[in-house]
Amino acid sequence: MGNFTKCQLILTGTLVIAIGCAQIPNRKGDATGPEQCGPVLSGQLSGVEVPANDSLFAYMSIMRNEEVILVGDTVKLENFQSSPIVKDTTLQADISTLSPGNYQVFYHVCENEQDVGVISKRLFSLGPLPTFVTAAGPSIPLLFGDTLRLKVVNVDTAHIAVEPSSGRSDVGDVPSVWLLKGGLYQVYQNSDGSYIEIVGAHIQKSSARAAELSGKQRKCTAEIDVKRPIGLGNTNNSLDGLIIDVANEFWIPPQILKAQVDQESKFDLADKGYRYELKNIDENSLQGSGHLWKLTSDPYKRYVLAGKNSSGFIFLFDGDSIQFLPENQYTTLQYRSSPDVVISDIHTGDGLGISAWDLWDQNPNLGWETRPGSDFTAQVVVAASYGLLHMTYVTAADEASHIGYGNLNPQRMFTNDRLGLTFGAKWVRYLRDYYGTSFSDWNLQWKTALGKYNGGKGAPQNSDGTFIWSSAQNYVDFVWGKVSGYEPW
Repeated sequence: MGNFTKCQLILTGTLVIAIGCAQIPNRKGDATGPEQCGPVLSGQLSGVEVPANDSLFAYMSIMRNEEVILVGDTVKLENFQSSPIVKDTTLQADISTLSPGNYQVFYHVCENEQDVGVISKRLFSLGPLPTFVTAAGPSIPLLFGDTLRLKVVNVDTAHIAVEPSSGRSDVGDVPSVWLLKGGLYQVYQNSDGSYIEIVGAHIQKSSARAAELSGKQRKCTAEIDVKRPIGLGNTNNSLDGLIIDVANEFWIPPQILKAQVDQESKFDLADKGYRYELKNIDENSLQGSGHLWKLTSDPYKRYVLAGKNSSGFIFLFDGDSIQFLPENQYTTLQYRSSPDVVISDIHTGDGLGISAWDLWDQNPNLGWETRPGSDFTAQVVVAASYGLLHMTYVTAADEASHIGYGNLNPQRMFTNDRLGLTFGAKWVRYLRDYYGTSFSDWNLQWKTALGKYNGGKGAPQNSDGTFIWSSAQNYVDFVWGKVSGYEPW
């Protein structure tokens, strides 16, 4: 097998595996033949504690169906008496004889060279790392939403090529060595471009390529197979399939979307798929000064309830689509809210029907902090949030050009679980792309989207990305605190 040259693509983690470029000896037997990317599989053993010894031996094995298919080159480890830690040791194997299929890669350390490949003589092993070998070389499985770390070693940085990214435009221009294709997000890159972190963003076969110019262009390419997870965490799994589908459609890490569903509706569409927003929406966005025109404009006027607005002068008639609501608006308010809402017209004779003050006075347990500044007919249809992500109808209507909801019946967002999740996810994705990408930090991009989902597009941020409004920042903290519990598997 030839020796490794300058282009070597490595995945880092507990177990490291790589696709390397090797010089294949020519017919004369020297190592000056043409460089080829693969079929060499290489990994790096680092940071592992071993028994104190003058010398040890490390090697890679590749297994299939619990059978050792081949054993890679042996590497001698020396001088472990004083500091028994393995540092940056490259292991490699020629996989030219492997047929396409699924394999498992292991690293092993033994005491004597003659013990290489002998199971009973292994001092320890690391693995397995699943990999799939294609006719063109290894394909690395990556779960949708998971993170993969790639680095190029032994590269003369003066010879790094600059290449633009391809695939989705939101991946952005890669400033130095990396070229990404397909369903991948680049979330981090070090200063010299030799190390990146990639997130599986869309379920498909993708690739990451490292390129170098040294008289001619040479490339290392890893085929990365972004796979569908079986589940997200080990709790609240009944909606995992739907959440993965919608997250995949909009290139959102599924663990983030599931954490947001948890925060908004607790996965309970039947009892918590609706919330009347008395203060934030009805009083401030619909009845407040400067917004009074909305209740008499399309699409709001279709679902307006008869009565008066906050000025007391504009008399409203029932919208022409109220009769087509799949559920009575007041029984929806009563039985789809948590806790149940008490509904009656206790301020009779005011011409408002069920008013904001009626609801506030009778329901102190709903957490509305202050009584509305004026009384008005409670617009419990249009001043509400719906579905698994509690998308407000105001957002769905006002942002129709970005969300595409248009004049759809608002109750469809809780009578159709996928519809509400889809429009909510679409809005999260828009907020991330439009506002989040002003920050280079990957996590901060999504936190920005979450905060603005809760606080609105105008929710202000500090220079470090935190939100000035405590309600928006608390929402971000609550959702982000749930993400780690819903990692894909």
